[in-house]
Amino acid sequence: MREIAVFICDDEPAQLKQLTTAVKTSQAMLVENNEERSVIFQVKQASSYHQAVALLAQMPLNSIYLLDIELSENAVDPTGIDLAEQIKQRDSQAKIIFVTNYRELSYLTYERRIGAVDYVVKDLAPEKLQARLNDTLSEVVTEIESQPVVAKKFSYKMGRRVVTLPLSQVIALVTATTAHKLILVKDSGQAMISGTIGQVAADYPELWRISQSCLVNRQQIQEVNVHTNELVLTGGLTVKYSRSLRQQMQQLAKELLKR
Repeated sequence: MREIAVFICDDEPAQLKQLTTAVKTSQAMLVENNEERSVIFQVKQASSYHQAVALLAQMPLNSIYLLDIELSENAVDPTGIDLAEQIKQRDSQAKIIFVTNYRELSYLTYERRIGAVDYVVKDLAPEKLQARLNDTLSEVVTEIESQPVVAKKFSYKMGRRVVTLPLSQVIALVTATTAHKLILVKDSGQAMISGTIGQVAADYPELWRISQSCLVNRQQIQEVNVHTNELVLTGGLTVKYSRSLRQQMQQLAKELLKR
């Protein structure tokens, strides 16, 4: 079974709900029309540019994004195109579908060299919007499925030796008391490595920066304590997260309860 992350951003609550329902319907249609296809869309939502940017760190690479171009009635506010640029900087393989009231706005994405896979007009009749989304998502999923699933690796230096391990085995990286040193916490123990949190965050966007001094592997989070602003990771390690992530952590706590 292939899990594919789908991120939907629209500032209109009714439209956000409609798009979410349409994506879930498309998932059902994809499986129904091809018995050999087994795919699950993991849907995340945002209702503003800033909320979306805050959530990007949680998104795996090669995800699908449905973005409203007009994210605010204020002309000076960031748009869905600005958000798409942020996404593409982090994930060059991201599949972006723009949703807009005005088809003519699509030229802006060409001016800024954003490769969108489709443009969906909001005022389409519901059945036509669903059909368009079905076709687009089918093509995108086919493209994603054709790409081999390659386990991402994490590399670091131990003296002159380069050590490589599956990124999935990384639990966290924490700033050490020694300058330009990090404590790497992994399934098999700990290691002191050279580098900074900023450097590692840039090289491995899959890791989640929860504070100025800590990166964590989202898959290694076992518990969220929203009262103390702490995460409990695999092996019992407890780390503090920034208060600015409180809303995201509350949502994560709900997700963990469903496991």
